[in-house]
Amino acid sequence: MSSVVHYKFKSQRDASRVVFDGTALSVYDLKREIMVQNKMGKGVDFDIALYNAQTEEEYRDDNHLIPRSSTVLVRRLPPQRPGRGTAQMYVADLYGGDAGEGSSSRFGPAASGMAQGRDRQQQQPGGPSSYRGPMSVRFDDRGKEPSATPAPPPVLPPSMTQQGAAGESNGGDEAASIAAMFQATTDQWDATQQQMANATYRSRGGGPPRGGGRGGSFQARSDRGDHHQYSDRPPPVGYICYRCGKKGHWIQECPTNLDPNWDDKPRFKRTTGIPKSMLKTVENPTETQRQAGIMVTSDGTYVVAQVDSATWEAERSAALKTLSRSDVFAAVPTDSALACPLCSKLLKKAVKTPCCTTRFCEECIQNHLLENDFKCAECDKRIADLGDLARDDEVRRKVEEYVEEAIRRSEE
Repeated sequence: MSSVVHYKFKSQRDASRVVFDGTALSVYDLKREIMVQNKMGKGVDFDIALYNAQTEEEYRDDNHLIPRSSTVLVRRLPPQRPGRGTAQMYVADLYGGDAGEGSSSRFGPAASGMAQGRDRQQQQPGGPSSYRGPMSVRFDDRGKEPSATPAPPPVLPPSMTQQGAAGESNGGDEAASIAAMFQATTDQWDATQQQMANATYRSRGGGPPRGGGRGGSFQARSDRGDHHQYSDRPPPVGYICYRCGKKGHWIQECPTNLDPNWDDKPRFKRTTGIPKSMLKTVENPTETQRQAGIMVTSDGTYVVAQVDSATWEAERSAALKTLSRSDVFAAVPTDSALACPLCSKLLKKAVKTPCCTTRFCEECIQNHLLENDFKCAECDKRIADLGDLARDDEVRRKVEEYVEEAIRRSEE
């Protein structure tokens, strides 16, 4: 009598079914038939899980029996580790040693324990879940009924057979299988660590290693043998050791690397970006010049920065332009007798008050009188009218002479 178990992927609208003989089908056999019917390949890149359609409870035990006429949900899940999907164990016999060996080596004793359970089921003749061989069924239920002639059980790879025999000798103890799996992982990691410890260090190629020129760092590099890239060839022409400032050796081989007194000394710097007109050549730099910041050119010459006097004078001459009349009137005069008491600048259109005959700029005194009720800025007496301010021609003549003299001096 043929029985069916209905299954459906989450993305499917209609359910498909698997036809088998008996009253129940194991989770392992159902997963296998689902993968075969849907041509899901070797199963190395995904995990497959079955769930109860009513309770959505996952069938985790591959030996669990699903009653006929049941409906299950199928989900294809990403593997916990890339390329090691657990779905490959269900079709290991269909792809020969390729998938079978991967299944055995990747899942270890745990997979062999499940294989032992299947072997025990297959050894029960006439049992409800005895293996009936691969079944090919049309989804539309049309066609011939599946063959009633039982096919021979699948041939497991030798590795899984040996592990299954080992599991049977241990009495099928699941805890022992899990412990063996973890022990195998630990042994593999120990072997990897031993291999890494015995590996030979290989430095990267290219130019000199980057980093400072301190003695400790280069000594450490010398201890591990990185300097062999440079010691086999002489330094190029113009190469300067920026630690000691001398030629003829690489900075990794500087004699001062082992001297702690050189660790705090400033390194020689390049003259990048500084015009040659501002550089002065130094033959044998002293310690004082080195502390002041001596530099090295591209050809290995020692130089120090200096002020460009010629450029400075040219800039200074351009800044000292010829004075105009407004410039002279805006400045404080050197002769205090020609300075206005209100603005302290050169008298402009000088006038004097009738009360105390104090001289002011015409604009300054007029604004002061208008803002201070016509009181004199010097003696505080009242001035009746702005017309009472008298023009001082003598002071105006002296101011003109002062302006002409200032302009003449600026032109020299």
